[in-house]
Amino acid sequence: MHRSLNTYKVSESVFPRSCSSNNFLGLRNGYFRLSCQVNRLLSAYLTVFFIIPAAFFTATLFTSCTDEASVTEFSQGKDAVIRFQINADTPKDATTRSVDEDKISDLHILVYNSAGELTGKSYTTFSGTTYTVSVLARSGTGCKIYAIANTGSPALFDGAVAGTEDKLKAMTTNLATWATFNATSGTVYLPMSGSVTTDISAGTSSLQGGITVKRLMARITLNVGVAAGSGITISGYRVYGIPGRSYYVPHPLATEEQTIDAQTTRAVDASLPANSGDWINSGLVSLANVTSFSGNFYMYENRAGVNAGITAQNQKIKANVPATPADSAAYVMIYGRSSTYTSLSWKIYLGANNTGNFNIKRNNQYTYTITLKPTESDTRIIFKKLVWAGSNIYWNGSKLTFDPSPVNPANPTTQELANMKKQGVAFRWGSLVGISLSTTYVTYTPTYNSAVPANSTWSTGSNAYTNIAYITDNVLNGGQNNTFLNDVAQNTDANYAAYKGDICQYLSKTGTVSGSWRMPTSKEFNPGGVIDNASVAWTTSSTPWAKFGSFAVESSNAQGTTQLSSGGKYMINGNSSSFPAPGYRNYTDGTLYVVGSYGYYWSCSGNGSTSAYYFYFYDNDLLPAMASSRQYGFAIRCVQN
Repeated sequence: MHRSLNTYKVSESVFPRSCSSNNFLGLRNGYFRLSCQVNRLLSAYLTVFFIIPAAFFTATLFTSCTDEASVTEFSQGKDAVIRFQINADTPKDATTRSVDEDKISDLHILVYNSAGELTGKSYTTFSGTTYTVSVLARSGTGCKIYAIANTGSPALFDGAVAGTEDKLKAMTTNLATWATFNATSGTVYLPMSGSVTTDISAGTSSLQGGITVKRLMARITLNVGVAAGSGITISGYRVYGIPGRSYYVPHPLATEEQTIDAQTTRAVDASLPANSGDWINSGLVSLANVTSFSGNFYMYENRAGVNAGITAQNQKIKANVPATPADSAAYVMIYGRSSTYTSLSWKIYLGANNTGNFNIKRNNQYTYTITLKPTESDTRIIFKKLVWAGSNIYWNGSKLTFDPSPVNPANPTTQELANMKKQGVAFRWGSLVGISLSTTYVTYTPTYNSAVPANSTWSTGSNAYTNIAYITDNVLNGGQNNTFLNDVAQNTDANYAAYKGDICQYLSKTGTVSGSWRMPTSKEFNPGGVIDNASVAWTTSSTPWAKFGSFAVESSNAQGTTQLSSGGKYMINGNSSSFPAPGYRNYTDGTLYVVGSYGYYWSCSGNGSTSAYYFYFYDNDLLPAMASSRQYGFAIRCVQN
């Protein structure tokens, strides 16, 4: 860490500079890597200081005034005026979100005598960078002075609510929301508190040595990426186990200022698990299917305890949390997907190390460097595999349908293998009308019953190809990961009545097939990440596809049940699915081409206003992410939701 300090000399001997660990979650199997660093506070009694990169340190209230009255006695109960000078950083631009960790916007001072009785208080607001505050109290020995900053409430300690020191210690902040300290706009001032025990002389004096105020918040930094070659994209995250309240005055553990904690049970924080209303979560923080992100958030202390029995990082799971209930410990859920998994999530418990410590303490920074990778043997990872339908969509004599997935995808039966080779029928992109891929031209048209979808019907005919409806909407955020046809907006009753939508979802909703299905994204055909419109050889490091058959032209029936002899086999996670070469219908007039020698499959991913992504292959190579006119007639293979 490179440090840039100002000219003040700072003592760093009171507490250790930092504690850190850099271990690997699931090192043996490469599940995902997490490096955790906790920057602890440094104490100084000269001035506010800064470290770049910024860490989470104390702000200090100082006295630079000299005594104006020479009073050497500490007689009890006489009038006394105590002066403070406060040095703070210049506030940042408030037009965007700005958390100024050193800024003091307002300040309460409360003075208690040795019996714990309130003898003086003041409230001051500030707008500059240098501040002076005075408080009228009573002289005496063994007095306790508290400084509580950034409450935003001038009347907070009015009346008898803090009339004794014990009452002050029991006071908690108002219930916070995620936006209180993590809003996307405005300036945020973090609440702070500190205290000092001193003798107060009668008359006017300065407090020598100052009061160090510490933030009630912890700062969490997430640096998240994905393992190379994993094909993972990150869609968002959510933080759980965030206390909504905090004590203003610390209730420290015996090891509060140490790196290693010893207590095996939850600390008595202001938010307790029994009070469900005291807990909040971040809500979903959405990301645009990225492969890395970094960000900070702030939260009140959550000291869930230590489980000394945890020796490996993959044991830091719900079952081993010392707090009750377990999920009152702070954790982050990171959500993603890949071409081989329809959903992925990683549950990462926070704390001062990567194993048994679940404590988040006030005034500390916790940095987590996480590398995500899917695995089926780490219980912190929740996944759902990509499951392909057991055949292309075909006509069974009364309706369009498809065969179920193999019971054991790693070892399909003879019949299941035969089902996968059914040619299927064609669709224009976003159309619900099936079109035969045979020399006999037949169309299969649904009639949607919005009141009782299961009562929807089908009819056969020979509708003109150019009159068949399809989706023409402009896709503004195209790309291989976009889910345009899957989205709710394309699967309304009105669209279904107009013969448009995701045909896989339509078959699911009307009960034609069992379960919940959708059209695949372009990325799900392309786990290797081949760029748009690029070709690759069969069975290379960038594709899990292998060809079968001679790719000779074949004849087929109008129902789409002909089992074709050539195509591509998709092999991933020990499972395989066969995709025949069904041919296609031309976009201009629906002319049939190349049955048995070329394969074309629509994805749900749109591209601009007239194109959409499809998967294309033939004998020599394949193009996993082609984009062309939506008016073509291609086959469709559904995937399970």
